[in-house]
Amino acid sequence: MGNTIELNKRLILIADDEKEICDLFVNISSAKLQGCKIDMAVNGLEAVHSFEDGHHAVIVMDLHMPVMDGFAAFRKIQSLCSEKNIEMPCVIFFTGFMPSKELQAILDASPQHTLLKKPIGIQKVVEEIKARLHI
Repeated sequence: MGNTIELNKRLILIADDEKEICDLFVNISSAKLQGCKIDMAVNGLEAVHSFEDGHHAVIVMDLHMPVMDGFAAFRKIQSLCSEKNIEMPCVIFFTGFMPSKELQAILDASPQHTLLKKPIGIQKVVEEIKARLHI
């Protein structure tokens, strides 16, 4: 197997079906995450395609979205990373519900991923992104 494809350490993906949340996050966090580019996806399938194109270092992903939910998108991204030898991004999940046992097991096993409960303040999300980007 060849070298692992590295992630773009200044590229962040926000995946949420509520466009207003994405827009708000981009507007507020652009100043707080200087030098970073933020892409948006409105469902899990778009998030997967966007990751394939950009290799985002951090993905902020709602668990409950149409077309493909956030957990299915995570699994697909995990599979793509394995198949194509791409470094796995850090994923910050958010939801207003209890996580599934499967997701909780992933969170417990891998501190690079985390779960934030809604409602979430933008500052908390920015802090979690900064911690994962080491900025």
